[in-house]
Amino acid sequence: MKTMRKLVIGMLLLVSVSASAKIKLCQLFTDNMVLQQQTEAPIWGEAAPRKNVTIVTSRNGMRYQIKADTQGKWSAKISTPQAGSPYDISISDGKQIVLHDVLIGEVWLCSGQSNMEFPVEGWSVKINKDEIARVEENTNIRLLQVEKHTSFSPQQTFTTAQGGWAKCTPAGLHNSQELPSSLVAI
Repeated sequence: MKTMRKLVIGMLLLVSVSASAKIKLCQLFTDNMVLQQQTEAPIWGEAAPRKNVTIVTSRNGMRYQIKADTQGKWSAKISTPQAGSPYDISISDGKQIVLHDVLIGEVWLCSGQSNMEFPVEGWSVKINKDEIARVEENTNIRLLQVEKHTSFSPQQTFTTAQGGWAKCTPAGLHNSQELPSSLVAI
């Protein structure tokens, strides 16, 4: 009798945990993100196993239907237009997540050695602080900074600074004392 009771309680707990599973997105996908223009941009995440996931873009009302695999992983490719205004992306498995202020444009990956981590608050800010103060806000420039992590095998998750994508502002540039950033002139 005790074994049967434990089995029933265990099954109820399992059902309640899987029923409360919430859709999750990779950390790349947050408000203020930028997707590459004129491509099939990938987007992925996790949901309850075999759960249907719907993605809707406010730009054109396009709907994408996918189904999570047995591990709960799902991915889709979203058709992106030429660079343009911000819009929203809705992702739902019954519970909805909405990504706001999504831009379509150019996405550049920056990687380098230690010189990529010189803080903005260094020499050039002290020399050019008046010029930086005059720069207008440009919210078309976004930065996603991935925290450093050493690993000998591919990782499925990572941590981002500032909780995701950040907009470029003169105040953000001038006041960032802990945010290492890089500007590349070609």
